[in-house]
Amino acid sequence: MKNTQKKSAQYWEAYKTRVQELEAEGLCTSDAQSVADVEFDESLKNVDEHTPGPWVVDFCNGKPYVVNGNFCAARVHGTEKTLLANARLIAAAPEMLEACMVALAAIKSEYPLEHGNPTIGSAWGALESAIEKATSNI
Repeated sequence: MKNTQKKSAQYWEAYKTRVQELEAEGLCTSDAQSVADVEFDESLKNVDEHTPGPWVVDFCNGKPYVVNGNFCAARVHGTEKTLLANARLIAAAPEMLEACMVALAAIKSEYPLEHGNPTIGSAWGALESAIEKATSNI
C-alpha cells in the first residue's frame, strides 16, 4: 500500500473491498494492492503520463502482469496462445515510445520535411502516428 496518511475510514473501507475483489479475481495480495493503489491514488487520476518504466512481465498464480516494481501497469488478457506475447509487447511499450521519439528527432534533424524522400516521409509519418497514439488523450 502507498501513502496511508490523511485518508478517511470510508476511503480505506472502499480500498479494502477493492483489494478483496481483485484477490477474488486471482491476483496476489501485493498485486491487488498495487492495482488498488493506482485506482485510488488521487495524485494519479487525470494525469497524462503513463506509469514510469521500465516495465517487466511478472507472474502471479500463473498469470502474467506487467509491473514496474511499484505498480501493476497492466493486467494482461488473451488466449493461452497470446497471453505471454501480449504481456511482452505491453512491457516493451515505454522503451518503444522512447525509441520512436529518438528516431523521429534524428530523422527530423537529418532530413528536413522539404527533403521529399518518400521512404523518409513514410517513416516520419509512422513515427508521429505511433507517438500520437501513445500520448494523446483518447
